[in-house]
Amino acid sequence: MTASTPSTIAMHPTVLWAQRADLIYLTIEVHDTHAPTVTITPTTVTFEATAAGMGAGNDQKLYKASLDLHASIDPDHSSYTVGPRNVTFTLIKAEDSATFWPRLLAGKAGKPAWLKTDFARWKDEDDEDDEEPAAAPANPMAGMMGGGAGAGGADPFAGLDMSQFNFPPGAMRGMGGAGAGDSDDDEENEDEEELD
Repeated sequence: MTASTPSTIAMHPTVLWAQRADLIYLTIEVHDTHAPTVTITPTTVTFEATAAGMGAGNDQKLYKASLDLHASIDPDHSSYTVGPRNVTFTLIKAEDSATFWPRLLAGKAGKPAWLKTDFARWKDEDDEDDEEPAAAPANPMAGMMGGGAGAGGADPFAGLDMSQFNFPPGAMRGMGGAGAGDSDDDEENEDEEELD
């Protein structure tokens, strides 16, 4: 057998999976595969391809996988994409099974060694509602030091006239309170008046 002839013994590829309430993500890890044979039915996904092995050299290996799914999917709206390192599937759950599945495969047997959870895409059922990230507070420093302005407490510097302190021009810029609204133009005008 030469290095470019595929092995006749089929190997099972590693399969990663994750889900949402309405779909299943599958990733079949095979390198440099072209034109795999894929069949998607309401209850099964089958895959067969010749792909590069993980070892040194250009040896080709035959990979096969047949997945009997826990519940039904919609094969007409499901799809797959062949990439350089894997084949990814987006399987749309059928109307009657559009809930979180307790497992990917049919039957109650233990999880096979080749099946792994895709934690990069995994989302728990109770996390499904949290699609929108929580808004960051307008002032991330609010709430520190006993609750200043904007933190739900009273502004401890309210009513304090900052002009009574002898700060250099521009030192209080962005600090809030009186004098905080001074612009650079006002300071330049003051500096010009002093030079005259």
